[in-house]
Amino acid sequence: SLAEVVPAGACVEWVNRDRETGLPYDLVVRPPPGASVVRYIEVKASASKTKDVFEVSRQELAFAEKAGAAYEVWRVRGAGSASPAITRLVDPVWLWQTGAVSMCLMV
Repeated sequence: SLAEVVPAGACVEWVNRDRETGLPYDLVVRPPPGASVVRYIEVKASASKTKDVFEVSRQELAFAEKAGAAYEVWRVRGAGSASPAITRLVDPVWLWQTGAVSMCLMV
């Protein structure tokens, strides 16, 4: 859960809470005073508990490459259920470059 990975004193901003902003992330985690790493989290949710494929926009991919380990994709399976499963993909571009995840292109 978010509470498990956010340091005490950090501020979490849900940028798309009221409307879609067009930013390549959903959450910004600003560190507590004295810390310097801002993290960006894009949430990809599905009601399905088995669906592994999800869309990533060109803007999300470009920002992920620029932000490196400060960018995470959280894959939520079983969204809206009593027991959703969350997989954190920290630095998804690096994960793709090292073969830990795959990319699929569609026409």
